[in-house]
Amino acid sequence: MTTVWSRYEDPVVQAYAAAGEAAGYPTTEDYNGERQEGFGRWQATIRDGRRCSAAIGYLRPALTRPGLAIVTEALATRIVLDGNRAGGAEYRRRGERIIVEAEREVILAGGVINSPQLLMLSGIGPPRCCRPTV
Repeated sequence: MTTVWSRYEDPVVQAYAAAGEAAGYPTTEDYNGERQEGFGRWQATIRDGRRCSAAIGYLRPALTRPGLAIVTEALATRIVLDGNRAGGAEYRRRGERIIVEAEREVILAGGVINSPQLLMLSGIGPPRCCRPTV
């Protein structure tokens, strides 16, 4: 699977990019790269010649890995610490509080909002004086 530039030459997209450039805006070949600002063609995840989602392209192939469990309809509430090391996670599902221990590592991938929120709920982050009050 690869991420490729759209090969579809759309005259509307080309006119849009040309108008942006004529107005003095920068262009970029890779808005996920070093310089995000600018006009350019969109990127897509392609598998077997067809566009696909991250779930289909990356998650589904990993579902058979040993030690991987996918839990749906759950909300992570904190990272369980073992001293200064993340040792597991706590989540709520259907009103039940569940704690799981990691065998090797904890990977936090909650995005730009939920990752910092989860770190702060776990006591990781700015000192108490700087934490927002709830």
